[in-house]
Order: sequence, then C-alpha cells, then structure tokens
Amino acid sequence: MRLHYKDRKQAVMAPGRYTQLFFLDEVTALSAGHRPCATCRRERYRSFIDAWCQVHGRAEDGRSVPQAIDRILHAARISRNGTKVTFHAKPADLPDGTIFAGIEAPILRWNGAFLAWSFSGYRDVDASPSEEVSVLSPKPLVDLYDAGWTPDVQI
Repeated sequence: MRLHYKDRKQAVMAPGRYTQLFFLDEVTALSAGHRPCATCRRERYRSFIDAWCQVHGRAEDGRSVPQAIDRILHAARISRNGTKVTFHAKPADLPDGTIFAGIEAPILRWNGAFLAWSFSGYRDVDASPSEEVSVLSPKPLVDLYDAGWTPDVQI
C-alpha cells in the first residue's frame, strides 16, 4: 500500500483542489473508474496509458489522452441519471482483475480464483463460474485486462 509520495503533505478535501482518493489497491481504484495517478504512480500511469492507447486508440477531438480516458471511464461507470453502469458476463469469461457483484460482497477474479472484496482485504469465496453476474469494473478496463494489462492487487 502506498500512502506516501516524496514526503509531501496535503490537506485532504482542501477547497478548490482535487480530492485525494484512497483505495485498498489499484484494482479497486480502477473498478471505481479511476486511472493511476500521473504524479505519485508515474510508472503505472505510463504503463496504463500505453496499454489504453493500444486497446482503445489515442484521444480525439483535441483532448489529451488522460482527458479522453477520464471522459470514457466516467461514462462507463455512471449513467446520465446517476446510476452505476454495469454489464453482464459469466465469471469464467472475465479476465483477471475484473470485479463483479456477489451476493454478499463484490468479487474479484484473480489468477483463476474468486476473492470476496472488503475494506480489510480479500478472502476466498465460492462463485458459480457459469451464471451471469453484474460486472462492476468498467467495460473499457475489462477490455484492457483482456488484452493483457494487469492491475496491481494487494492480496
């Protein structure tokens, strides 16, 4: 877990500034629709941008690549009426790194296994690999995982 960057100290939720977000791990942040930070996670950010461009192409309409990614991810996670965007798939068909809705908790597919997510970490869980589920990870990110880019997971 990384909560330090060059000994910088900042006020969390400072007015007029970006809100710092903290997640269990990278796969959780991605599932919530956020990309790696270009400042404190520069190497992962570059890897993510390269993979994104290979899978989804470069930015259009005069936008920078990060602006285009943020716009696409926002649309892939929240609908115009404010509800969570999901899609349906069978867990066995999902690539590692994908999080889907379980009965009691979100479930991560990782190394062919299924792990229940919680604020304190992951635990093994049974999941039917052949019954369709609501996928919580945004579809453009699942496409990235399917192409071979792997998110960091803290197991």
